[in-house]
Amino acid sequence: MLTRVLAATQAGSLRLAARVCGPAAGAGVAASMATYRKRIGSRPLRSRLEAVGGTASDAALGLRANNNLRLVTLDTEAKASLSSNLLAELQEHYARWSIDPNVAAVVLQASPKTNKVFSAGFDLEALAGDKAAAYLAEYFKLAELVSARFENHHIALIDGHAALGTFGVSAAGRWSVATEAASLAVDEVRAGLPVTGGASYVLARMPFGMGAYMGLTGRRLNGRSLLHAGLATHYLGSDKLPALLDELATLTTDAASYERINDVLTFFIDNLEGNAAWLELEKSPEGLAHRRAALDKTLSGRDGGEPSGALEWTFGEAPSMEMLVERLSVLNSPWGARMLASLAFCSPLALKVSFELIRSAADKTLHEAMRDEYRAAVRLIKSPDFAVGRESYARVAALGSLNPASGSVPAKLEPPSWPSGSVADVADADVTAIINTPLSRGADGASDLVFKA
Repeated sequence: MLTRVLAATQAGSLRLAARVCGPAAGAGVAASMATYRKRIGSRPLRSRLEAVGGTASDAALGLRANNNLRLVTLDTEAKASLSSNLLAELQEHYARWSIDPNVAAVVLQASPKTNKVFSAGFDLEALAGDKAAAYLAEYFKLAELVSARFENHHIALIDGHAALGTFGVSAAGRWSVATEAASLAVDEVRAGLPVTGGASYVLARMPFGMGAYMGLTGRRLNGRSLLHAGLATHYLGSDKLPALLDELATLTTDAASYERINDVLTFFIDNLEGNAAWLELEKSPEGLAHRRAALDKTLSGRDGGEPSGALEWTFGEAPSMEMLVERLSVLNSPWGARMLASLAFCSPLALKVSFELIRSAADKTLHEAMRDEYRAAVRLIKSPDFAVGRESYARVAALGSLNPASGSVPAKLEPPSWPSGSVADVADADVTAIINTPLSRGADGASDLVFKA
């Protein structure tokens, strides 16, 4: 939460900070923490979660609960993607919990058996089938439940790699806890898809140009870097997660539950992670500079070249996708070359559409941004670029060729030959039509999604 306060403040909008970060932002955090520390003391923690409900037909979902907490465990060891069955069942449970007065919060995590994969995201085979639009609709409905209906009461424990649409059911929610094993990539463009699941709305509000960097390069961020970028609200060691779950199990359904969630998360970071001084820096005006310096170190690579101003000049300030590519070329630096190499593995059509989705989302509501993303996704899965991107994405994943530290693709792999050519070949009018024209059953095989206000 603190990182999102700082990101909103960096954008010069206190109103946005209040809307994005909720009522516990600001001075109330310190006051509530003092009260919470006094109350919790050194009370021992015990597991209070009991198994409830069934499992999805593909045995990929575990559900546990006490009276007020629901714990959802993605157990996708055999098939790490979000299958149609899994999406449908998750959407059903979340919809029911969103109106259940006895549910104080929902926690989403991955099973330890998944070899540090939180979720591999979209089922690319489902997106190539005749029910692809329905699959996307289920995904967007779930993402909307996570980011809007559970606005203050959804907690994702990211203790592994998350990619290809997983953002919409994890980091798009109010609370996301990253561990040292966490990594996240908004890499739909590598498969020929636009950013999805409300990602454009969140990416448009990230500082330093980080939002466009994440959504357009498909490169991943790891561990604490997710916190510095504002994609995670908290950071905690993996070994502390069981104790955190124990304490979250004590949540009640009263009006103060939002502050209690923040209190619990902040208490664990401050006391168990042993980085209180670092947290105080995050709360101070110097926090932005601290985060920027940390991200510079992460993004610059081993040669230590570029970001700081280069990141904003390219990904933060370029007025078009074409100009972004040109500015990266003008840099004539190893960092610029790495970014261009990453872009070569991304669909030019998806890049231009995603660039516009992120740019325009800055002035839109979450529901408007998700509506536009769904329109674009339904249309792009029918494009020749998606057929090429789907095969390329699967090939790279099968080879295990992504650099685990950065998500970059080794130079020995050749980028795909994209049917859309280059970003300069994609007409602006086509991008506008893809995003702004309402879907129709006749032409698109789907209708616009309508979300409840």
